[in-house]
Amino acid sequence: MIERNQVRTDIAKESPRLARGMRGVHRSAAYTDGLRLTRITIFTDEAARLLDKPRGNYLTLEAEGELFSDDAARERVAQALSAELRRALGEGGTIKSVLVVGLGNRFITPDALGPKTAEHILVTRHIQRRCPGFLEENVRAVTAFSAGVMGITGMETVEVVSGLTKTVNPDLVLLVDALASSSLENLGTVIQMNDSGISPGSGIGNTQTALCAGTLGVPVLTLGVPLVVSAETIVRAAMGTACELPEALAELIVTPKNIDAMVQGGAKLLSRAINLALHGDHCAELEGLFG
Repeated sequence: MIERNQVRTDIAKESPRLARGMRGVHRSAAYTDGLRLTRITIFTDEAARLLDKPRGNYLTLEAEGELFSDDAARERVAQALSAELRRALGEGGTIKSVLVVGLGNRFITPDALGPKTAEHILVTRHIQRRCPGFLEENVRAVTAFSAGVMGITGMETVEVVSGLTKTVNPDLVLLVDALASSSLENLGTVIQMNDSGISPGSGIGNTQTALCAGTLGVPVLTLGVPLVVSAETIVRAAMGTACELPEALAELIVTPKNIDAMVQGGAKLLSRAINLALHGDHCAELEGLFG
């Protein structure tokens, strides 16, 4: 059940507590190529409790207007995001294998960002196993999977992903999911990356066991784009203040009318950034291989 006047959000930078400043949090912002990058580090348990976010590093990349409006805009953002992903992967090539998991329900458009992104990942693990020597030695072993949702699989997402992680044994799991926002302006204009994992369904009040390093046993990175808001967010934006909503209205989750285009564009952008980050100079060669 939703607490009255509780606004759901998966986006760390949207917490009103951050604006007032608090101990246990470091925040910085920078601009690059017309994009705003906000970095937030939550490094104490008390700050994590107050912000309702796990300890870790959160990066938001935001643009003026939609991120996915055209091919040129998508490519510009994808290049910037891939640079941040490479930074998160670290130097020295210690991450040699990555499992990319698309979270969400492919049959519900605003929840299909993860599965659609996974469809466009350049996977290489099977080639390395079946055709040794076909790819250069320094090409990462990449696998991709769409986890589905409990209503379809009968399993919690953590059960599916942890079992797959034990089988594939990657050095890192990269999760992709649609997020919930508490700001109408952030819909389709923000990408969040964090290293603290994600609790599937938390943005719409259907929280499951978290997918994180503690539950999966390997480092985790999460990418997401906010695509839904609560009805309370819309009422608050219209009236300028929070108010008591009827229970039926408080339960509503709303998405933009152009959600189909946003999901398609978002999947192309995220998969492009991931492919660039994971495969680097080999990306064009692999794109040619997969047609």
